[in-house]
Amino acid sequence: MQSLYWVVSAVIVLAVLILFALEIIAKLNNVPNDNVNELIRQWAYDKYYFITFCFGVISGHLFLGITYRWFDCQTLGINLDCGIFDVLVIAVLVSIFLISGLVSKFKTSNVFFHFLLLICGLFAGHFIWSMNIFV
Repeated sequence: MQSLYWVVSAVIVLAVLILFALEIIAKLNNVPNDNVNELIRQWAYDKYYFITFCFGVISGHLFLGITYRWFDCQTLGINLDCGIFDVLVIAVLVSIFLISGLVSKFKTSNVFFHFLLLICGLFAGHFIWSMNIFV
């Protein structure tokens, strides 16, 4: 388990360094108002509206949370740890949003739509993938 901790830590540090490098590259080019925040917002407005949902899930996971299990995964007869089951449920939800965004032809620049996605993500991170269960 200790080696998994270092792998997760390395992935997080690597992701932050990549975002930092992309921000520097975006600032050095000649395009005005070009930064990583604008790129992520534009991607979320075009097809990848799962990004807004993921921000809600991560926020609900880190800053909110319940102290009891929302669903006992052992009742399904699945031979998995319930913590892995929670992550799989979130991954399936994100995959559904990703596939529906790629298949659909509409752009989601409506602020209310993104607000609902953020709230749904907060609920999913709060109830399904709560960090307080493991503390």
